Amino acid sequence: MKTTKKFICIVLMVIFCLPAMAFGGNDMAYDKEKIYETIKNSGDYLDVARWLDYTVVLNKDRKTVSYTFLGSVWIDISLELFEESDIEVNSQTEFVINDIEVYGDQIYLGCDGGIVIVVTECQKCYRLKKVCDFDIYQIHFNGGNAEIYSKEGEKNLVEADVLRQNKIAASEVAGKIVNDGAVLIDVRDRADFEAKHAANSVNIPIDEIEKIGEYSKDTVLIFCCYSGVRAEKAVKYALETGFERAYNAGSYEDLL
Repeated sequence: MKTTKKFICIVLMVIFCLPAMAFGGNDMAYDKEKIYETIKNSGDYLDVARWLDYTVVLNKDRKTVSYTFLGSVWIDISLELFEESDIEVNSQTEFVINDIEVYGDQIYLGCDGGIVIVVTECQKCYRLKKVCDFDIYQIHFNGGNAEIYSKEGEKNLVEADVLRQNKIAASEVAGKIVNDGAVLIDVRDRADFEAKHAANSVNIPIDEIEKIGEYSKDTVLIFCCYSGVRAEKAVKYALETGFERAYNAGSYEDLL
């Protein structure tokens, strides 16, 4: 009996104390900036960047990219499935990655062959864009444009909007609402919304889209409509007015 009680006490300590150590106060508080700096200064990786609450790294094999939250557990980013790709890709395709650049809420990987891989929070929405004919050594965002450089100094300019992935899979929406406090906004007309709409959605018709200004700029906004066209307009407006995490979920019918 004493052994059982001792075991239960240990379990309770793990459940309640470890989260406090990671995220609570005092000297053991979670410090994402410190974790980032420690990893960056370790010399163990070719490139290191901050992405949302994570630290993301380019491993020395130039083929894999990983990210971590607390610095102890690492997750590899799978580069096998793309929602959109300019070239044919299969499970055997390997990319030579030279640069990691984070812009807004997305990761941009500069690769050999003029390829930019766009990594988003939605794992089903990665996209691959071929933007030039030279190997990409560095990506730099400046004034709404992505400046693409080769190691030899060649340069290509691409609009950031051309690279950014605005889509989010319908299956990812519920998780965003629960985990990130996302707001699902249906931009159809009021009559259409009242006739039928997805659960947990609010209605802001596209003609009144400026009302999203009532939300703080760090709010995650997910838009839907009938086909995704008006939702895309809403996403672009949100991004232009200072929101960094705005997505197009397409048709409300896929969210029912």
